[in-house]
Amino acid sequence: AKIKNEVLAQIQINADSANWPEHTSSLLNLSLKYPANWFKQEKKDLLTLASYDLESTSTPAIFTKIIITRIINSNTEITSLIANKSDYLKSSEEIFIDLWPVEKYHQKLSAENNLSYLLFINNTKNIYKIDIYSNNKSIFEFTINKILSTIDLL
Repeated sequence: AKIKNEVLAQIQINADSANWPEHTSSLLNLSLKYPANWFKQEKKDLLTLASYDLESTSTPAIFTKIIITRIINSNTEITSLIANKSDYLKSSEEIFIDLWPVEKYHQKLSAENNLSYLLFINNTKNIYKIDIYSNNKSIFEFTINKILSTIDLL
């Protein structure tokens, strides 16, 4: 019952992205929308969006985390930006963010209901690395995809 109520609450909160707050970052040269109940932190060329289980313990557990990093040097090889290359497998899935092609790398040893992957956008000026993690794919995959669909590279 608790899980069902959490799922229904997340769906209700996240259903309409038109009502989400918008964040524009002059440091990252992008804007995006995210659910009002998510936490946002920006430092230099790094933006973190996260959803926490605030009822779990004194240290909240992370449900979902999206970390966006901007790399200014567009001559960088994308594979050099993956710390443990042997842990990731390049996807053949065709994805676009703000009309830019995206390279997707799945983490090989991710648990069945977890999401763990990297996205890379190379828009000639910058490379954007988007690190995505969720401990509950069935609840958060839709919301993560909605957030990604709101990204506008400036």
